[in-house]
Amino acid sequence: MSGKILDEKEVKRLLQVVEFTSHNERNRLIVQLGLLGGLRSMEITNLKVGDVVTNDNRVKEVWFLKKEQVKGSKNNKVYISDRLQKELLRYFAKFTQKITQKDSYLVTTQKRSKFSPQSLQNEMKTWFKDSGLDNCSSHSLRRTFITNLSNKMLNIRVIQKLSRHSNLNTTQLYIETNDSQLLKGVNL
Repeated sequence: MSGKILDEKEVKRLLQVVEFTSHNERNRLIVQLGLLGGLRSMEITNLKVGDVVTNDNRVKEVWFLKKEQVKGSKNNKVYISDRLQKELLRYFAKFTQKITQKDSYLVTTQKRSKFSPQSLQNEMKTWFKDSGLDNCSSHSLRRTFITNLSNKMLNIRVIQKLSRHSNLNTTQLYIETNDSQLLKGVNL
């Protein structure tokens, strides 16, 4: 499985680097969509404002993504944490006009066009490199999301649903265990 799993210090370092990029609010949201939502780069690039906010401009708790927006050929539900909802509110507070443009893409290039998944992955590689994080890719954020769910001792079936994997074995490949998690497990 490609993509290193990030610890808390590495996440902080990545967010600090992103803070000094030219489109820091957008870039922070991209990182948080991966870390807190487990979204793939393809899903991030295909998200539209109307996918994440209601007609009365509230952040949705569940996003319904069409099969064209996701990996595979099935529509998907993405469950949104309170923390990710706050990140979106923070983003929309900075870009108030964006929230009303329901048909526009949530994150766009500096020319206000749609990112391709590859261009977003390349952008993220730069952030990881600038953070001194080797062996990281856009998938590192998703793997970190899934492993963090496991570290909270969630049922593997719940993690499978939240990660939108059709096969439980795929979910298990994403999860890394460590001594801290094992000690926590035996002390439950």
